[in-house]
Amino acid sequence: MTDKVEDKVTELKFEMTREEVTRAKVIDIALAFDNGQIMKLLTKRGKAIAKLDFEKVRVLDEQISLEAQNWDKNTRPCDAFITFNLEEDFNAAMKLEKVFT
Repeated sequence: MTDKVEDKVTELKFEMTREEVTRAKVIDIALAFDNGQIMKLLTKRGKAIAKLDFEKVRVLDEQISLEAQNWDKNTRPCDAFITFNLEEDFNAAMKLEKVFT
C-alpha cells in the first residue's frame, strides 16, 4: 500500500518525504452509515415486541424488508471518524488527503 501511495504522491509532484507518507498511524476508525431509516424502524419494532403487538411487528417487518433492499445505501459508509496516534500523524494524513481528493 505504501508504494501505491508513494507512486500517487510522485505522480502529482506533491512533496512529501517517505517518513511522512508512512507516518499516519491510525489508532481507530469508526464508520457511519446512511441507515437511519432502518434503525428507526428497528426501534419501533422492538417497542412493538415489548408491547406484544405482533400485528404491528408484522407491518414493521415488511417496511424493514423494503428498506433493506437498498443494500448499497445501507452498507456503504457515508462518513469515517479517524483517531490518529499523534498530532504529527494527523498532519501527515491531512497532506495525503490533499493528494487523493
